Amino acid sequence: MSGQQLISLKWRYLASEEEDRDIRTFNVFVDMGQPESLHLYKFRTIPGFETVTTFEKFNTNRPALRWEIAGEIHWMRNFTGYVIFGLERVSLAPRPHCH
Repeated sequence: MSGQQLISLKWRYLASEEEDRDIRTFNVFVDMGQPESLHLYKFRTIPGFETVTTFEKFNTNRPALRWEIAGEIHWMRNFTGYVIFGLERVSLAPRPHCH
């Protein structure tokens, strides 16, 4: 498979000292092999009656160069819920274990 490049993504979670830290709040960077990585996605979780994680994608197309809403994750429980990508709604559920 010549001509393919590997992309390395890095997940960075908020500092553990923050009181409102939620494991579902993090940033995603693309490691470009340089001292600085490209900040690609932001995931922010707002806990409450219905916990929602919003995620934004950095639009690198000029002249935009801005953060844009990419979707939302609505959590029913810690591992179940649904994701909204524009008009698409996708269910989240744990996979059954294969034996």
